[in-house]
Amino acid sequence: MPASKVQKVLRQKLQAYASCYEAARTRKPGLRGRFTVRFRIEPAGTVSTVEVRGAGADATFTTCLADIVKSLSFPKPRGGEVDVVYPLDFSEA
Repeated sequence: MPASKVQKVLRQKLQAYASCYEAARTRKPGLRGRFTVRFRIEPAGTVSTVEVRGAGADATFTTCLADIVKSLSFPKPRGGEVDVVYPLDFSEA
């Protein structure tokens, strides 16, 4: 699956990721940095597994991001499942 198609779907939820981040900052002021989202797109275009990693994140923040990604629907990939690693950068505005 072309990276541009994956990125297009992920970018549709930028505001939702930002909402997770703002909520996390109320619990942990100063939270910022790059978080890596690893997930699998299944042959039907659904997301089956999601893992979020990043320094300083709490479980509520990573679960919020993971839940958003799990809810996404991608174009059906050719040739089976696709593993994706996608960075999300957060900083105080």
